[in-house]
Amino acid sequence: MQTQPFDKPQFSSDALESFLNLGDVAACLVNDKGEILWLSDLMIEWFGIDYEDIVHIKWRDIIQCEGDTLWDDNLEAQYLEKTYWKGEGPCDSVIKGRMFIEIIMIAQKEGQRLITIRDITQDKRNADEILEEKNNAEYLNRRLETEIAKANSLTVAANRANIAKSVFLTSMSHEFRTPLNGILGYSQILLKDKELNDKNKLAASTIDKCGRHLLSLINDVLDLSRIESGKVIYRPQEMDLRNLIQEVVDVFKVRAESKDLELSSYFEYLNVQCDWFEADEKLIRQILINLVGNAIKFTDSGSIQMKMCVDCKSVDQDFWSVELSVEDTGAGISNEDLSNIFEEFYQVEAFSGHKGGTGLGLAICRKLAKTINSQLQVESELQKGSRFWFKLELRPVRTQIQHSSCTLAVTEDNPGAQSKSDRIPQEAILSAMLFDANMGDLRSLETKLEHWEHEQSVKSVFEETLRNYLSAYKTDRICEYLNQCLASEN
Repeated sequence: MQTQPFDKPQFSSDALESFLNLGDVAACLVNDKGEILWLSDLMIEWFGIDYEDIVHIKWRDIIQCEGDTLWDDNLEAQYLEKTYWKGEGPCDSVIKGRMFIEIIMIAQKEGQRLITIRDITQDKRNADEILEEKNNAEYLNRRLETEIAKANSLTVAANRANIAKSVFLTSMSHEFRTPLNGILGYSQILLKDKELNDKNKLAASTIDKCGRHLLSLINDVLDLSRIESGKVIYRPQEMDLRNLIQEVVDVFKVRAESKDLELSSYFEYLNVQCDWFEADEKLIRQILINLVGNAIKFTDSGSIQMKMCVDCKSVDQDFWSVELSVEDTGAGISNEDLSNIFEEFYQVEAFSGHKGGTGLGLAICRKLAKTINSQLQVESELQKGSRFWFKLELRPVRTQIQHSSCTLAVTEDNPGAQSKSDRIPQEAILSAMLFDANMGDLRSLETKLEHWEHEQSVKSVFEETLRNYLSAYKTDRICEYLNQCLASEN
């Protein structure tokens, strides 16, 4: 068949033809049979054709390879219905190779159609990459959620096991302490027996020392277990904070004197004096007893001072700042150890050598301080001593406020600082009393207290404190107080 020269059609607008030739979109004009009437420069370039070759050639034969479905009778029907069609699919380009294109077909006059072809290969790749990244991210998220769920499940199980352990140890406190206190009581009785020979006295002394060490370890472990099991709850009540500090001084005075240490208390009031606050006396006492006990343990010479500083900027304040501290002139703590001393079971090898214990005392103190909404802090210098302190925001008891500004120091050398004797019974008597308290036999305990009172020339803080607890039938407080007195003897 002889090819006839192809006359390029004339667009109604030269601007439109120029636009189609200069843009980055290939275009062609076809008749109602799909035969090409006009090609843009980019169409010629992409598909390697010329005007002389396109007579009676349909546009889809140029861009649609065998097996491709860019255009079919169904799509033709859609176009005829709407006089507009848009689609996308793959095709082969002479210079670009396999490419992905977007096709737009728009009806023109006399049944002609304008077809634009845009290369969307890169867009498709980007979309595929984004989709792949999204799928990967979703997969990773699902895996992460699964791992988090597993970790949470393990954490819950571990917490339950830890709480169960703590609850078990706490519930076993009576069973642990009662027989041990009985052993300690009778070991002390044996030590006081004048008919006991030296060999048996040494054996009884060994039993007593081992028993006391074991009791100290049990007390520490049980205290920590009670805190972790959630049985230690902050219960503020009206209490005399200054009197509490003096009680702690009284408990440890004999032990401090045995090491020739000066144990004193110091009270400072800024603007207004008040000793009564709403606070948890039991928890504060336990913190202070642990701190003073540690100070005496690691101090071989010098002094230990307990200090209370009450800072009130205005009497009308709802809460006043109260700082409690224990300062000693002991061996001190190195900077390396300072960052670890509050860890459970961590022990410091001071210059004076290892002092024994579980390494739980300071860990317990910090947990108790957190329970009363405070934080235990420390500063120390080797060979000069240490200072432990914690601050509390406490509500004052309004009826006890003294509207005067003063700073008062009270030490054991001050006249009138101690209005009662600070003597406490010997270890054998204390152990026997504790045994009675653990057994719930308060009558027997009171009898032992009366026998001891007859031997004293003046009233004592110990007698007054214990009788107050006995009159209120506070067995737990009695056991706690007797344990504190025994600890001060160690």
